[in-house]
Amino acid sequence: MRLGVSYIAQVADGWARKAIGDVMTAVTGGYHTEHNADDTHGTITATGSITERGRTDPLGNWIDQVFSAGDFTALPTTAVLTVRATGDVNAFCYTLIGRTMLITFALETVQISGAAATTLRLAIPAHAQLERLMYGTFAYNDNGTQGVGIIQADPDSGNYLRLQKNLTGSSTFAVSSALSIVGQIAVEVKETV
Repeated sequence: MRLGVSYIAQVADGWARKAIGDVMTAVTGGYHTEHNADDTHGTITATGSITERGRTDPLGNWIDQVFSAGDFTALPTTAVLTVRATGDVNAFCYTLIGRTMLITFALETVQISGAAATTLRLAIPAHAQLERLMYGTFAYNDNGTQGVGIIQADPDSGNYLRLQKNLTGSSTFAVSSALSIVGQIAVEVKETV
């Protein structure tokens, strides 16, 4: 500041105005590398992880579902699907990108007892609620018989992935301790995850 010259005059015409202008140029120059002129986002570049929607896990990181034997059931209710934490679960994980949840599972040598099962049910991870009906496929080895089946994620039939050998559910998974299933499906979930 120069003594004897009013502050207003120095800000309006002097070094302070230039200094503030230089700062604003630097800020807006950096700001506009990822923002459009209308303040919407343009291309975003990140060198670290990105989180969204108040989640603590970064966008796209895979999360292992905490094992619970109750997450694995079968229909009809006389059929019992037994999955053990050690040895049976090679993968049961998910990732979230917006409202899309990608679920991967690989269960080996699980057991069906009581009765043959028309449907295997896997709970949707993280207690997420399904938004819409979605389909996918999975591969199975049912006591030596291999094939490809249908995954149905239907919010109207509970919060499960429903695995069937065919669309009508007319084929069954045998009573045995030699069932292996692997698959992946993308589902839309509600905002609460």
